[in-house]
Amino acid sequence: FVRARPDDAGIGGDWTREETEWNRWPLLQRWFVALEERPSYRSLSGDFYTHVHDLPPQLGSCARNGHGNACEAHIDGLNGSDAWSLPLPDVDPFEPLPCGQGMQAARLEAAEALLRNRTAVTAFALRALALPGFPPAGADLADPNASVAIPGESSDWVLVDCALRQLVALLLHHGGAAVKRHHLPAELFAGEEGVADRWRECLRYLQRRVGVPRDMGAAAARQLRAHIGAVCA
Repeated sequence: FVRARPDDAGIGGDWTREETEWNRWPLLQRWFVALEERPSYRSLSGDFYTHVHDLPPQLGSCARNGHGNACEAHIDGLNGSDAWSLPLPDVDPFEPLPCGQGMQAARLEAAEALLRNRTAVTAFALRALALPGFPPAGADLADPNASVAIPGESSDWVLVDCALRQLVALLLHHGGAAVKRHHLPAELFAGEEGVADRWRECLRYLQRRVGVPRDMGAAAARQLRAHIGAVCA
C-alpha cells in the first residue's frame, strides 16, 4: 500500500497492485492525506533519500530488483539525473512533496537550519578531509568517530565557512535559479591549485548526509541538496 497515487509521483511502470489498493481503501487514503496536512505529522516525516540509506544498515539485507535504476539515480542525485541541480521543477517526478509548503518557504527553512547550526555544520562538513574514524560504522554514510575540526583553525575552515555563507545567501536571495561561477565569491577559487576541490568535497559530504526529518523537512532538504549541487558544479 502506498500513500499517494503512482501517477501523482510520475513514476510509471507496473503499479497495478498499488492502484488496486488505492481504490480498495479510499477512506484510509483520505485519512493518510489528512494526516499529512498536520504540521505535527510532517515534522516527523522522512524522505525517500533518508529511507533508502538508513534502512539497509538496520534491516541487514536490502537487494535491488533490477527495475529501479532511474528512480535510484534521481533519489541519489547521480550524474545525469539533474535531481540535485538548479532550477528545480515545482513537482518532483519521483517523490510526492509535503503539502502546504512552497519552494521559497522550503529554501528559507534550509537556510535557517544552516544558520542556526553554522559552526557545527562547518565542522561536520570538514570531516570529508579527515581520516575515517575508528572503529568504522556499519552504515556507509555514518562516521560517528571521525575527527572534528576546531573552529577557525585552518584555511580549509575559512573556505568551507565562506562556501556555506554563500550557499545561505543563494537560498535566501537567488530564487532557486541556476548558479554560475560569477555568483560565487572570488576567494573560493583563489590560492593554490586544487583549493576549490577541497571545499567542494566538504559540501558534497554534507549534501549526501542531510537527514529528514532530523535536519530539516523533505522539501527543504531537496532545496539544500540542489543548491549544493549547483554551487559545486
